[in-house]
Amino acid sequence: MFAAGVVDEVRAIGSISATPGQVIGLREIRDLLAGKITQPECIRLIQARTRQYAKRQVTWFARDTDFARLNLTGIDHGDALRRFQSI
Repeated sequence: MFAAGVVDEVRAIGSISATPGQVIGLREIRDLLAGKITQPECIRLIQARTRQYAKRQVTWFARDTDFARLNLTGIDHGDALRRFQSI
């Protein structure tokens, strides 16, 4: 994300409402731009928040059994699309 210009994107967006303002990384990149944290710290915080969010999703899905589960681990994009289309 950093190599692709995410910092410039955040710099350009300015003010946004509360819901999109919760996106992972936005707060951290704004802190980076304000000089409150370094880039390595920013990256570390974004990685940590991403892992925390993924863990909450796994916990939520573990409790909800009213949907078909797909294991897409180790398959490529095309195979994943074919599996979705066959449902």
